[in-house]
Amino acid sequence: MIKLMGLEKLLEPNNMIDQRLVRIVTLFACCIAGLGLLTTTSSADDMRSERIQIPSGESGVTIIGSITGYNSVDYKLYGCGEQDIVINLTTDNASSYFNILAPGETQVAMFIGSVEGNRYEGRLPESGDYTIRVYLMRSAARRGEKANYKLDITVAGTRTLCQSPIVKHGPGLHG
Repeated sequence: MIKLMGLEKLLEPNNMIDQRLVRIVTLFACCIAGLGLLTTTSSADDMRSERIQIPSGESGVTIIGSITGYNSVDYKLYGCGEQDIVINLTTDNASSYFNILAPGETQVAMFIGSVEGNRYEGRLPESGDYTIRVYLMRSAARRGEKANYKLDITVAGTRTLCQSPIVKHGPGLHG
């Protein structure tokens, strides 16, 4: 006999109504668990990542793009410690922002646009791949809103001495 949290009496053959109820509850629980897996999968699919490189001889790059709903974009940029950087987001949606994640971070941001605004100006604390994450606030994402944006990135400092180990140009990049 299967013991299911003290409900073994419900599984006896003479308890047909109760057995149907247990089956319905079990099916419902499996459906809820399955929806949780689908939600986790779709949120991972909604984020795309692009490597950006500032062309040799240039001090910056401009990226033009758009996001809709829960979609977001992670732009990976190799930055050098002690390098000054300015990032400015211009967008047609007031609920669109960007965060900056330091090298090695996947969740905790060193700059949070929704709190500090759509402009960052500062010195990079260390060398490595920085993530610039462009996103919509949850309320706008839930409504399926769209944001067209222009992301301007300008660097200064030790640019000539520090180059990214990876060189790749992607779509939507203008130097």
